[in-house]
Amino acid sequence: MVAEVLRVHKEELGETEKELLMTTLTIQLMEADYQRLEQAAKGAGKSLQAVIYDWIAQLPEVEESFDITQDPIFQMEGYESDTPADLSVNLDTYLYGKEYPELSVTEGFTNDHHFEQMGFTILLK
Repeated sequence: MVAEVLRVHKEELGETEKELLMTTLTIQLMEADYQRLEQAAKGAGKSLQAVIYDWIAQLPEVEESFDITQDPIFQMEGYESDTPADLSVNLDTYLYGKEYPELSVTEGFTNDHHFEQMGFTILLK
């Protein structure tokens, strides 16, 4: 039955069939974290997969349909301001009076070559 379900587009599936679909997840863990997970599974007398399933079962359910109009941010009313309409695009101009500020610092106590590319003299070579 699962093979038949997978041939159908996900949108065409009923709720029961959607519950049968599985996704493969591959993760990388630090060795110490893997050992902790393995010890927790052994202590519970379960497989790693069972421990992870139990953890996922404790997570809140995902809401399938979120109504943006119910979001408090969406319901906020705007306010009038003298802020220029292009502030987000021309922030540097409004802050510094020109597109980019001129820097008075010309040296950097670093060996990072990126500073040199930006016109600084790097002091650690």
